[in-house]
This record gives sequence, C-alpha cells and structure tokens, in this order.
Amino acid sequence: MSEYFFLTNVGSDIKNIVEITSSQSNVVGTKKTSINFKIGIYKQGFEDNYWVKLDERYVNEDFVRLCSEEYPINLGELAVLVMVANDENLEDVYEELPEPISRKIVDTKVNDRASVIFCNKENCSSYQGEFPYLMSKIKGTFLSFDPLVQFGNEVQNKLFFVNIYSKKIKHKKKYSLCMAENKSKKILNCINYYQNSVAIMDIKKQDNEVIFYSKDTLGIPIFLSFNDKGFISVEHTHPPSEFFWKEKLRGQGFLKSNWLENLK
Repeated sequence: MSEYFFLTNVGSDIKNIVEITSSQSNVVGTKKTSINFKIGIYKQGFEDNYWVKLDERYVNEDFVRLCSEEYPINLGELAVLVMVANDENLEDVYEELPEPISRKIVDTKVNDRASVIFCNKENCSSYQGEFPYLMSKIKGTFLSFDPLVQFGNEVQNKLFFVNIYSKKIKHKKKYSLCMAENKSKKILNCINYYQNSVAIMDIKKQDNEVIFYSKDTLGIPIFLSFNDKGFISVEHTHPPSEFFWKEKLRGQGFLKSNWLENLK
C-alpha cells in the first residue's frame, strides 16, 4: 500500500513539519533495512485544477525533515508529498498526481507512515499518519464523532480537515464542512472549502456532543488545541470503519448513509 503525506499552513504562527524515514523496522529475514527514494512536493491553488512542483528532495540517508515554512503555502493551502523512485522524472505540472511508491521492504499490512508534527513556539505535538493513495482516488463523504479537544486556560481549538483528490479535476467548486449537535442534528457551524485544501474550523465548547461531516468529499480530521503561551496538542480520529470488527467498509457505508441522510 502506498501513501501520500502533506504539509499545510494552519495559521496562528504554528509550523507543520513532516519527518519521513528511509529505514524500516519490519524487516525480519532480510539484511536490507532501508530504501532510497525522492519526494516531489506539489501544491494546487484553491481554484486551480493542476498541481505545481515546489521542490524535489532525495532521501538517501536516515530521514528527511520538511517544514511548511520552507514553501509558499498560504493559509489553508495544501502541499502534497509524493514519494517516487530516484530515477523517475517528475514533471513541473500535473493534472493528476503520480502514484507514490511504497517504502516497504517486506510484505506486511502495516501502513507506510511518517511523523506529522505541529509546533507552537518551542513546543511540538505529533502523531504517526499518512493519506492513503487509494483514499485519494475517491471523492467520498466524511463523518466524525466526538472531537478530541481540550478546553480551559484560554486554549483555542481548531479542526483541520485535510482533503486530497489525486485524480484529474475538470472544474472546482466550493464544498461545505459542518458541525452539528449529535442528538438534535442542529447545525452549529458550516464553512466552505475547495478540494485539495484544508478546511479550518474553530471549535467552541458545546453543552452536548457534536459531530462533523461533509457530504461533498472525504478527508482526514486533525484536532489542534493550543494557546498563546506555547501549549499545543494534536489528535486525529479514525474513520467510522474502525467501529466494526468485520466487514468494515460495509459497516462504514451503513453508518454514514444513516447519519448523513438525517443531516442538512
């Protein structure tokens, strides 16, 4: 399974860093422990339907560290990191993103992942994540329960909804990301976003449980809590398929359809 990674500008002077290693831990029975590859870094403007190359980096050592501040990424824009073989020619412009290679040396079900890091002043918080290539080929929908946020001590909470669609887009239009009360289905907030960008929603403390959804595209939700003193905490939720032990995709489809048809 191959994966994309991403950098974004989330504002509030917070840096987004990605660390990708060439070394592999799941290599029992082989002497080879790492592979060489390069990374193409591509950005698509909010209203553009093509990808422009920002950089090309070779990874021939232990790991590479990429930072959002190194590139011209505006608030809410997304730079996608595409891993390819060293000898592959990367074009300056694509209408459709190349398929990334896998870093796996042996066949396992473990996903290729990287450290996704957010830094506020001198403090950083991270998780191990990725954006699956197969997921990027589907327009889909999005549904997430119970935000992983913290309140108190003047902490701000934001949801960053990361959407990557690697296939060709003819025309872009604005989509909606919404927050609603769990029981009443009352809409509390809706914001607009484009495909291949990051929707940024402020989260205020609510008396009741809330859900987040988009009927327009799928994406990965990242919940960020921070304050002016440098505190920062980042969390992300698993997709609804993780609620099911067997037939995960069937269960997820059933859950989404039942919820989304009752939401405006």
